[in-house]
Amino acid sequence: MGTFINSPVTIGDNNVVKVVHKEKDNINWKGLKEDCLMAIQKLPPKSEERQAVEVIFADAVKKDKKSLKETITKCAKELSSKLFYSVAGAVLTEIVKSFVL
Repeated sequence: MGTFINSPVTIGDNNVVKVVHKEKDNINWKGLKEDCLMAIQKLPPKSEERQAVEVIFADAVKKDKKSLKETITKCAKELSSKLFYSVAGAVLTEIVKSFVL
């Protein structure tokens, strides 16, 4: 009998096959946190842009990709302003673009 490498085929009685798929997390969490902190320092204290970035920072600290995506989607208006783009770093900008588009 041949060898089955990387095959979904199993031979035998009462075999249990468990397939686990983990989505690769390609977010630079460290860079995102750094960019958020930098933006928070530069944005006006009561601005909607700063409030959005503060929530993104909290999501980054928790490494919560689902919540991050929801926050960016919900705050798309604030995160597409000239004020935001004038202070946002490269990592933060790219992540916002990737979730909004």
